[in-house]
Amino acid sequence: MDRDITRAMTHAINKIRKVYTSPFSPQITQACLRRRFYKLHLSMLINSLDLRTQLESLEKVLDETLPCPNNIEEAKQLLRSAQKYVRDVTKRAAELRKTYLEEQSQNLDAEDKEKAALIRKRIVKVEEIKQMYMKLRRYLKPQGRSSLNHIMVPDDDLPPKIAQLWRSIYDPVVLEALLIERNRKHFAQAKDTPFTKGILGMIPFSGTGPIADSILDGPLTVGNPVVQLVLNTPK
Repeated sequence: MDRDITRAMTHAINKIRKVYTSPFSPQITQACLRRRFYKLHLSMLINSLDLRTQLESLEKVLDETLPCPNNIEEAKQLLRSAQKYVRDVTKRAAELRKTYLEEQSQNLDAEDKEKAALIRKRIVKVEEIKQMYMKLRRYLKPQGRSSLNHIMVPDDDLPPKIAQLWRSIYDPVVLEALLIERNRKHFAQAKDTPFTKGILGMIPFSGTGPIADSILDGPLTVGNPVVQLVLNTPK
């Protein structure tokens, strides 16, 4: 029975969706504490509770003195403002995290603490690589659960279907460059057709820019009647 319960719990843990948590930085922490501060105030006003002890504990770790609401409406307004601030800061969580670690590294270098500064620099590098792998997973396996840490490419200058020699690429920067180059070749099958000549050939690989906007907006005119018909069809 113990083994069955253990297997059931393990299976349940594997099925639970992982909750995303923002990368740590002082700004994220302070934003969450501010939101917690006004949640407690609102609960205290609505439910007539005595939460002064919890509020005093929060005030000790907050880096600024926050205004206390005098009524329920004011508490709701301040809470909504705090929640919006948390959302805004969370969007920049990765950037704030990197800045925080870089500032720590610079301060430690200034204090001649080279070993501690090096640790922060390594953390920044590891987290950048982790983010790159997550980005690659979204592109290559949007529904998959397995992690991607390398790809294999032909090493004998032959097409993949007939290649005999292969090499593994683990560097995330090289990985991204190879994938972009592969996509350029794959989506360049229309090269040398009327759709890639003249003004249409000036559209970059990203598919953006004034010419692309002109196709969407409607005023773009080309000399080839067949191409013009295709351009006019989506409108």
